[in-house]
Amino acid sequence: MQDTDHVCNEESCPRGTYYVSAVDGSSWWRMAGPYNTHQDALADVDRARNIANDHDGRAWFMGWGTVRDKEGKRDPGNLNRAGLI
Repeated sequence: MQDTDHVCNEESCPRGTYYVSAVDGSSWWRMAGPYNTHQDALADVDRARNIANDHDGRAWFMGWGTVRDKEGKRDPGNLNRAGLI
Protein backbone atom coordinates (compact mmCIF):
# COMPACT_ATOMS: atom_id res chain seq x y z
CA MET A 1 0.00 0.00 0.00
CA GLN A 2 1.35 3.39 -0.96
CA ASP A 3 0.93 6.45 1.26
CA THR A 4 -0.55 9.44 -0.53
CA ASP A 5 -1.29 13.00 0.47
CA HIS A 6 -4.75 14.46 0.33
CA VAL A 7 -4.71 16.00 -3.14
CA CYS A 8 -8.20 17.38 -3.54
CA ASN A 9 -9.70 20.49 -2.05
CA GLU A 10 -13.30 21.52 -1.46
CA GLU A 11 -13.80 22.41 -5.13
CA SER A 12 -11.96 19.46 -6.69
CA CYS A 13 -13.04 16.54 -4.43
CA PRO A 14 -15.85 14.66 -6.10
CA ARG A 15 -19.19 14.90 -4.35
CA GLY A 16 -20.21 11.54 -3.10
CA THR A 17 -20.53 9.41 -0.05
CA TYR A 18 -17.66 9.82 2.43
CA TYR A 19 -17.03 8.08 5.72
CA VAL A 20 -14.63 8.30 8.64
CA SER A 21 -12.74 5.02 8.52
CA ALA A 22 -10.69 2.96 10.97
CA VAL A 23 -8.00 0.51 9.88
CA ASP A 24 -6.44 -2.30 11.91
CA GLY A 25 -4.05 -4.45 9.90
CA SER A 26 -5.92 -5.74 6.87
CA SER A 27 -9.35 -4.98 8.39
CA TRP A 28 -11.18 -1.67 8.01
CA TRP A 29 -14.53 -0.23 9.01
CA ARG A 30 -16.77 2.69 8.07
CA MET A 31 -17.08 4.26 11.48
CA ALA A 32 -19.02 7.49 10.89
CA GLY A 33 -21.06 8.85 8.04
CA PRO A 34 -22.16 9.10 5.40
CA TYR A 35 -21.02 12.65 4.66
CA ASN A 36 -21.76 14.51 1.43
CA THR A 37 -18.28 16.06 1.20
CA HIS A 38 -14.77 14.94 1.98
CA GLN A 39 -14.21 18.05 4.10
CA ASP A 40 -17.13 17.10 6.37
CA ALA A 41 -15.71 13.61 6.87
CA LEU A 42 -12.20 14.98 7.54
CA ALA A 43 -13.62 17.37 10.12
CA ASP A 44 -15.13 14.45 12.09
CA VAL A 45 -12.12 12.07 12.19
CA ASP A 46 -10.90 13.10 15.66
CA ARG A 47 -14.41 13.16 17.09
CA ALA A 48 -15.19 9.66 15.76
CA ARG A 49 -11.87 8.28 17.04
CA ASN A 50 -12.45 9.75 20.51
CA ILE A 51 -16.00 8.38 20.71
CA ALA A 52 -14.84 4.94 19.58
CA ASN A 53 -11.96 5.04 22.09
CA ASP A 54 -14.40 5.82 24.92
CA HIS A 55 -16.12 2.49 24.14
CA ASP A 56 -13.12 0.38 23.14
CA GLY A 57 -9.55 1.41 24.03
CA ARG A 58 -8.15 -0.48 21.04
CA ALA A 59 -9.55 2.25 18.79
CA TRP A 60 -6.72 4.60 19.77
CA PHE A 61 -4.19 2.26 18.13
CA MET A 62 -6.00 2.01 14.79
CA GLY A 63 -5.34 4.14 11.75
CA TRP A 64 -8.07 6.76 11.27
CA GLY A 65 -8.91 8.64 8.10
CA THR A 66 -11.58 8.86 5.43
CA VAL A 67 -12.89 6.75 2.60
CA ARG A 68 -15.27 7.43 -0.30
CA ASP A 69 -17.84 4.91 -1.49
CA LYS A 70 -17.51 5.00 -5.28
CA GLU A 71 -20.92 3.35 -5.66
CA GLY A 72 -22.63 6.06 -3.61
CA LYS A 73 -24.14 3.71 -1.05
CA ARG A 74 -25.44 5.56 2.00
CA ASP A 75 -25.29 2.89 4.71
CA PRO A 76 -24.72 4.36 8.19
CA GLY A 77 -21.29 4.07 9.80
CA ASN A 78 -20.83 1.81 12.81
CA LEU A 79 -20.94 4.69 15.32
CA ASN A 80 -24.07 6.11 13.64
CA ARG A 81 -25.79 2.73 13.73
CA ALA A 82 -24.98 2.43 17.45
CA GLY A 83 -26.37 5.91 18.12
CA LEU A 84 -23.01 7.18 19.39
CA ILE A 85 -22.46 9.96 16.85
